[in-house]
Amino acid sequence: MLVNTVRLNYLDFSDELNENCCEAPNIISTEGYYTCTNCGTTFSRIIDLSGIRAHTQEEKKNRQINERVYSRIGPRTLLTSYKDALGNYLRPKNKLKYERLAKINRDLINGYERNLNIALPILYRLQNQLKFPSFVSSEALKIYLQALKLKLTKGRSILSLLSASVYSAIRLYELPIFLEEIIQDSELSKKDLYRSLKIIYINVFPILDIKLKHIEPELYIDRIQEDLNLSMKTRNVALKILKNSKKNQFKLLGKDPKGFTAAALYISSKINGDTSLQKDLSEAALITEGTLRKRINELMKINNITYQQLNGASLNKIGSSYNHSKIINSFIKS
Repeated sequence: MLVNTVRLNYLDFSDELNENCCEAPNIISTEGYYTCTNCGTTFSRIIDLSGIRAHTQEEKKNRQINERVYSRIGPRTLLTSYKDALGNYLRPKNKLKYERLAKINRDLINGYERNLNIALPILYRLQNQLKFPSFVSSEALKIYLQALKLKLTKGRSILSLLSASVYSAIRLYELPIFLEEIIQDSELSKKDLYRSLKIIYINVFPILDIKLKHIEPELYIDRIQEDLNLSMKTRNVALKILKNSKKNQFKLLGKDPKGFTAAALYISSKINGDTSLQKDLSEAALITEGTLRKRINELMKINNITYQQLNGASLNKIGSSYNHSKIINSFIKS
């Protein structure tokens, strides 16, 4: 019985072909031997190196040598455009051909790769919009892949879990990117994102051994200071206000740290004579003016600062005599 025509075996039997075989060899594999169909010369026995067959699930598990390697970027045969490698447009005949190949490829891929086909472009879009580095993107993908292996995506949107993975990676590397920006760029609701974050915290973080720290208000000082073009002196005094508040055992947990950052910068700008309005600070920190005023009152109370001292400090700072008040000296001195 003829099984398979083996044309690549001419190289393996090159010496025997010149001596024993005919002028037009046609080697095939039949009945366990390599044989020429034109002259009948037999070369060698076919040795099967495929291993012992496994018929039951237990045998497959015991004899399995390697596992399937999942690609982190999904299938490579995606038809993204109708251009070749040189940038030339495909002909109509080739265009239909590659459309059919792409359709066959989509039918052959599994749910894992199909999920990555949707998730990876979203991840790259968020990276371009939020402008975070590539190592944060790799960490977010690592978290999302673990959630995908645990099948947490069933019944949930890919966008919500991926956005939660991105925010977790940003928190892990302590980047000054606001949660509201991720919600705005991903077009999700806070409720959906918080729900996905809770799922990742409970199921994924213990496996990856990830522990997130609490966000400190000092994290956002440089960003807000650059956005409003405040002086470095204002920034340093704001840092000292926050550190002094922690020394007085002021509890910041359970409240948005951006509010305390903006409040410290407002008090510091008043002390140093910088022109910064509450409206500008609230817009830069993505909080309301009411929240900002509450945080200002809390920081002034814990640091024993009154509005008379604050207004007097700003007047002395602007005045020609440049008299330093006690409040200025207490924060500017190292």
